[in-house]
Amino acid sequence: MGFKQVIVIATLAVSAVQVSSKDVKTLYTNGYYYSQFFPLESNMAAEKTLRFSVRAPRDAHILLAPSHQADGPVYEIVLGAHDNTVNYIRGRCPCQEEPSASIRTVNLLNRQQFRNFWIRIKSDSRRTFIQVGIGGKDTPFHEWRDPRPLNLQYLSFRSGTPAEWKYGYSDEANTVGVSADRHQSVVTSTGYGQYYPLSEVVSHSDDAVTLYFTVRTSKEFQILLSPAVSSLGDCYEFGISQRGAYLRRRHLGENKAAFKQDGFSNDRERARYWIRLTRDGSVTMGKGGSASPVIQWRDPSPLSPQFLSFTLHRERGEDPDASSFADVQFALGPDYSLATQDCRARWKDASGGLPPGAVRGGRNNDDEIFVCRASHDGEVAPGSYVPIKGRIGECHVTSSLFVYQKTEFQVLTGCRFGWLPASLGAVPDAAISGGETSGNVKLFVSRVSHEDQVIVGKLQPNRRLSFIPFGDQELPFTNYEVLVKPASANGASSAGGSNDSPLIGK
Repeated sequence: MGFKQVIVIATLAVSAVQVSSKDVKTLYTNGYYYSQFFPLESNMAAEKTLRFSVRAPRDAHILLAPSHQADGPVYEIVLGAHDNTVNYIRGRCPCQEEPSASIRTVNLLNRQQFRNFWIRIKSDSRRTFIQVGIGGKDTPFHEWRDPRPLNLQYLSFRSGTPAEWKYGYSDEANTVGVSADRHQSVVTSTGYGQYYPLSEVVSHSDDAVTLYFTVRTSKEFQILLSPAVSSLGDCYEFGISQRGAYLRRRHLGENKAAFKQDGFSNDRERARYWIRLTRDGSVTMGKGGSASPVIQWRDPSPLSPQFLSFTLHRERGEDPDASSFADVQFALGPDYSLATQDCRARWKDASGGLPPGAVRGGRNNDDEIFVCRASHDGEVAPGSYVPIKGRIGECHVTSSLFVYQKTEFQVLTGCRFGWLPASLGAVPDAAISGGETSGNVKLFVSRVSHEDQVIVGKLQPNRRLSFIPFGDQELPFTNYEVLVKPASANGASSAGGSNDSPLIGK
């Protein structure tokens, strides 16, 4: 295997701010399974170009395939292979040992920062060109020609380490999405490999979150609701089959609730289902437009799921059957359309634990950071919820140069928010208010990129600064991003929302 060229990428800009999030998909991967496949055409920009961003330390894989089978003729692009030093294009079969084309790279991927890329497909009757480029540059840094063109229909992702993807951009700046259909996938029986942020795919209410979805399959379909991007820890698992449904808390093994009914699912049409989680531990599942659940269970020690995944059941030791699949649509509202998904901003008490479907706002060196707010010294201020392994996390807020860790606080829930850049105290339209000072000056949810971290804090317009908690210090910044309501982010109505939830007592 020879290396024909060396590409050195010392520094790439952080992904552009996502202004319109309605069509851009967010996905997490962790593991070497291509388990969910997405329609390729509906995620491509002009000139047969797939635009995406990825945040990963190494080994980010993209699959382009004629069908929902990864073991047939396909194209696979591997970014940051061999400890982030090589880029591969593998033609025809991803399992082959020798790639069709390879190129040396340096620092192509980054664990903390999103890097922007594009893949362009050029085909005629005699050959297909696969080109890979860096966002903002029109010339590819890697290319391969296949003399036997494939009819590509599906897209999938995987990664050797935890990775976050944003894909389906239509513009070179990676700000606007392509497809109006935000979430649809074909699921195979290879395991839980792709995860979706729960806040973006559920419909929110004051006391619960509800996942509305449709599925068509002849196999047993499984839904995982997990606190982390993993199926190994404690999580809820639901099963749906032609014989009925069940619910279990996965680490305990046994079913907590079950329902038997012949023909509960089928492979002729998409059947409609819903799953609802409440803060008091009620976990229910229903079918179609009926408000009555078919299974229900109250968890005495409720989990706090933040991620969603799907797979098809297979027995222990059974090889995956790539020909078996489930056709799934999700991120819907009560009438099983995107238009009725309730994404309104709500502040919910989190002193006893993170509620399901909390809004992610940033990340530190170890974890996701969620948007929170807490009271201190006469003011209510937004800040960063920092998870703490083994116990309830804290809300970090700032005041007068210092950082304060609060155990009584609220977190923001909702979906389809956007982050808009601003500076010097400017407040974009429809900005999310997170509290107010003791002098009744509104404070807004903002965030800043600092030392390879993205930290949530407060924007104080009268001081023309955004303040973030960093270590034990309050740091001021003149340039920042502001969280805006869905109406500003994607045109969805936010009328009647509860962004004006009662403030925590001062």
